[in-house]
Formats: sequence, C-alpha cells, structure tokens
Amino acid sequence: MATRRCPVAIIRRHDTAGRWQRAAIAVAVENSGATEAAVELAMHEASLRGARLLAVGVSSAESGDVAYDELDRRMDRWRTRYPGVDVHVVTTRDGICDFLAGRDEPVALAVIATDGDTVANLVGPVAKGVVHRARCSVLVVPTAVDRRIAGGIDSTSSIMS
Repeated sequence: MATRRCPVAIIRRHDTAGRWQRAAIAVAVENSGATEAAVELAMHEASLRGARLLAVGVSSAESGDVAYDELDRRMDRWRTRYPGVDVHVVTTRDGICDFLAGRDEPVALAVIATDGDTVANLVGPVAKGVVHRARCSVLVVPTAVDRRIAGGIDSTSSIMS
C-alpha cells in the first residue's frame, strides 16, 4: 500500500502588535524542480493574505548555485498565475535557516520542500532550525506531494486561518 504524503504546518503564535500583519511569506527554491509544489503553496498563501512573497534561491551541494536571473525567470510563471502577489527574488548560500534568522524584516511563514520519507525526516533539521531560529511558522512540503493537494487548492482556504 502506497503512503500518501501531504504538507505539514508548524504554526507559531505571533505578537499582536501588527508586526506579523506586514510579514512576508518565504519559500526556499532550489535548482531542481522538486520545489514546485512548495512554490505553489507559498504563492497561494501569499495571495490569500495579500502578502509579499520572498522566493529564496538556496544553493546546495546537490543542486548547485541558484542564479538570481534564472530564479527570477522561473518565478515569472508564478507571477502570471498569481498576478496579485508581489514576488521578490533573492539568493543565498547561507541556507534558508541562516538567511531567515538574519533578516530584520519579519517573515510570517516559511515554506520548505523536503524529500523526507518519515515524519521524523519531514519535520527534520531544516524545519526545526527555521522554527527555532527564524521565529516563524513553517509549512513543510514533501517533494512527492500529491499534485491534487498542491494543484487543487481551495481558493479561499489557508493553512493559517
């Protein structure tokens, strides 16, 4: 029997001073196409909130460097599908945890793809690092997520509602 993988959300309580109302949604994007479901879910969440999306090109030993121009071109397709979302593109070699932890501007939600096969791997070191160091909610998206989940998102529902 095949197991079905779905996104897992770790929701953090935010302050009530309004800081998080202006916060961006960040999505970690690698060179591989494995992060497409994560980008789709991040765009959907940003669209629902009227939030800015921060597409963070993350370099890794496996996928190599993510070039700014290439990432910007990849995001053009998403800008077309979600015209109301203001997309900003940045690249980093620091990893998503260090990048988010070092930002002054608040991030309400970080969307991260993972290839973890078990719950322990799914909510593993990257998500744990983001939760503890970047102080934001995290949506962990398995790279093998069912396309019906990512592609058939209800246009009005949010993981953080």
